Amino acid sequence: MYTIYGPITKADLLAIRHNNYMLRWAVIFLIIALVAALFGFGGVAGTAVGIAKILFFIFIVLFIISLLVGGFAAKKVKNAVDETLR
Repeated sequence: MYTIYGPITKADLLAIRHNNYMLRWAVIFLIIALVAALFGFGGVAGTAVGIAKILFFIFIVLFIISLLVGGFAAKKVKNAVDETLR
């Protein structure tokens, strides 16, 4: 598999695999909140939902920042390659 930067290496795949910790924690706290709500523990469920929401929105903001930075970096690489090929 190739990207604009070259072939995808094993290190790239490991980085992708290990970069989803925050989303994993958001899902874990959401599951804790749902289980707690099912058993009627309102305080625990509310706290877990609050933590899940915070982590989810932090994840979304970081994702958007990553998209923007990646887009700008890809544009710079493309321009550098175009200049090199001229």
